[in-house]
Amino acid sequence: MQIAKSYCRGISLSMPMLIAARFLTGIGVSGLVDVISSLLNDLVSPSEVAVLRSYLSVASTLGISSGDPIGP
Repeated sequence: MQIAKSYCRGISLSMPMLIAARFLTGIGVSGLVDVISSLLNDLVSPSEVAVLRSYLSVASTLGISSGDPIGP
């Protein structure tokens, strides 16, 4: 599903189409972040949750900041 949304962003012919595709992609990604956060809380000991969330935060920041310059 995320690949289809990325494809729609890539082939968008107008600014409204690009904004709509970015909006749908953002909704999907935010849902994934919530699921990952819930899994971390359930599957990992409380002492390791903070460390793993910091790794997730670093990975997300790197992906967001380098994704557009590198491209899909």
